Amino acid sequence: MALLAAFSALSGVISDPVQAAVGLHRRRLHKLLDHLQRDVTRSTQSSFRPKDQFVARILDMFDMIKSGLL
Repeated sequence: MALLAAFSALSGVISDPVQAAVGLHRRRLHKLLDHLQRDVTRSTQSSFRPKDQFVARILDMFDMIKSGLL
């Protein structure tokens, strides 16, 4: 189980540069920003439904700030 946990933690070392080279990160970021901009300018109910990974990363940032790591 510890081996699987280590593998999953380090898998980002391989997959993140590949996703960045392909442009996946940039497309996701632009999609997020486009939806947020549209929602703010229209002032209507939100059409953007964040995926769990976005919410998890935002909460991770708050945890790091709270613990003094950032």
